[in-house]
Amino acid sequence: MTQRVSDDLDSVREQLRDLADSGRFDLVLTTGGTGIGPRDNTPEATQAIAERVIPGIADEMRRKGLEKTPTAVLSRGLAITRGKTLILNLPEAPKAQPNQ
Repeated sequence: MTQRVSDDLDSVREQLRDLADSGRFDLVLTTGGTGIGPRDNTPEATQAIAERVIPGIADEMRRKGLEKTPTAVLSRGLAITRGKTLILNLPEAPKAQPNQ
């Protein structure tokens, strides 16, 4: 299932919360919105609904991304859980995503 959401903080937060709380998904992946631009709100939206943060996953994604692009370190993506759902923020740039 793929859904597009506007870049504003409230829309991203509400969509992530709805998906996780529905009980239908074990994993939710986001793409984009993890950089340092003014419209990059995905980490803040994800943090707002987090029950637990899993820093090791996000750290490893950045480390692997550095193998292909030096700007991967600028990704602010998170890995969190909410209920039984794991939510991962992936970078938008295909070169920055691991194993691409």
